[in-house]
This record gives sequence, C-alpha cells and structure tokens, in this order.
Amino acid sequence: MATTDQHYNVRLLDLDTLEWIGSDAHTPGDQLAYSPDGTQFAALQADRIRVWDGRSGDYEASLALPADLTADPSISYLPDSSGLLVTANDGRTWTVNTRTSTWEARACRIAGRNLTQAEWQQFFPGSPYRLTCPQWPAGS
Repeated sequence: MATTDQHYNVRLLDLDTLEWIGSDAHTPGDQLAYSPDGTQFAALQADRIRVWDGRSGDYEASLALPADLTADPSISYLPDSSGLLVTANDGRTWTVNTRTSTWEARACRIAGRNLTQAEWQQFFPGSPYRLTCPQWPAGS
C-alpha cells in the first residue's frame, strides 16, 4: 500500500508484515494514486508529480506541473496504467505518460544533451549521476 510514514514521507507499506518497502524517499506528498496494474504509484506535490515503483517502492522520477497552474490539481491513473490523468479546478485536464522506460530516448532527441549535475539532483535525488544519452558528453 502506498501511504505516508510518520514523517509524511511517501512510502510503500507491506500489509502482511507492516514493514516499509524500498528506500526512505524523504518526499512529502499528497493525493497518492496507485496504478491499476500495481506497477507504479504517484504523489502530487505543489509543483510536480513524483512516481515510484509499485512493487519495490523505489523512487523512479518526477514530472513538473505547468508553471501557470493556479488551480488545485488532482491525479488518477488511466485504466491501462500507462499514465496519469491530471485535472485542475479551472477545468483543464491533461494526461502524463508515466512509463519511464520511454522517457530517456524522447528526452535525448529533444534536448540533444545529457542532464547537468544540478538537473540530475532535481529529478533523481539520491541517485548517482549517469549518462542518459550515450551519444552526448556528460553534463557539467
């Protein structure tokens, strides 16, 4: 079960053992959503959506919300578990692809470079830096 711990950090709880699964994310979150196929869960924050592996509890990535978003958004997974439906109180809706396996190739095509060290820490906190676009040099 995806929930928050006593410090309001998003965590995965094994309901049989009542033990926390995965790393301690140290990431507060609201509106937790679990994918229908159980492979992923997400938490909504003030400026982004963060996603975790639904079986291991390992943090996967984050997605920025639009900068002009002033209405309180909400999230729910699409029936096929391919992404999230995001809705805002001002009537806007959009879908977000949460299949992280497709992100790297698309990002490399768009950016034409690797992430900088600062970008890596923002989007993958606690994970060691690595090249995501092997055709480009490491970011500074």
